[in-house]
Amino acid sequence: MKRIILSMAVMLTLGVTAAIAGSEGNKKAQQVFQEEFKGAEQVKWTEVDEYSKVNFVLAGHRTEAWFSADGELIGTIRDIFYNQLPVVVMRSLDKEFLDADIIDLREANGQKGTRYNLTIEKGGKKFKVSVAADGDIVEMKRLKK
Repeated sequence: MKRIILSMAVMLTLGVTAAIAGSEGNKKAQQVFQEEFKGAEQVKWTEVDEYSKVNFVLAGHRTEAWFSADGELIGTIRDIFYNQLPVVVMRSLDKEFLDADIIDLREANGQKGTRYNLTIEKGGKKFKVSVAADGDIVEMKRLKK
């Protein structure tokens, strides 16, 4: 009985320690985050494989940032509204998906530059679309409903 209680206490201690360490994220990443995203609210750190991910709200937009194990900012993703898209991207989408419903719209910035990832519904069909900042449709994939 004592062994079971001792084992449970050790497992609980290790679990709590791991949770605290994981929630703190990478120290260097936290420093970079504080410099780059001043005014961020509702900050929540998580560890995903070898990366640190932080979810937060900045200027009213839900945002996430990804950091390498070295603390280097890899990229960001944020929710945006259709009217915040560059005009060239709006025109490209209007040509391909006139009168479509946009279900989800996110701006992703990273090593490939800026991309706009959308989930669109048109004529009873759903599509996952990725558009480059210059308006080129980089990827279009039909989704099952």
